Amino acid sequence: MNSGDKENQKAFEELKQEPLWNSLPAVKNNKVHSIEDKWNYDDMTTSNMFLEEFPNMLTK
Repeated sequence: MNSGDKENQKAFEELKQEPLWNSLPAVKNNKVHSIEDKWNYDDMTTSNMFLEEFPNMLTK
């Protein structure tokens, strides 16, 4: 999940330099997806909306 702020972006760029990150099968196969943090809520409405939208996110 990505909040889009500079601190979050910097942390993700640092993570991408880590050997462990680069050894993950999803990373090797270019199957890592970033989504907005607006989906990071525990309520059922957001969860249901996320489940409906998730397949569209994967095809972008």
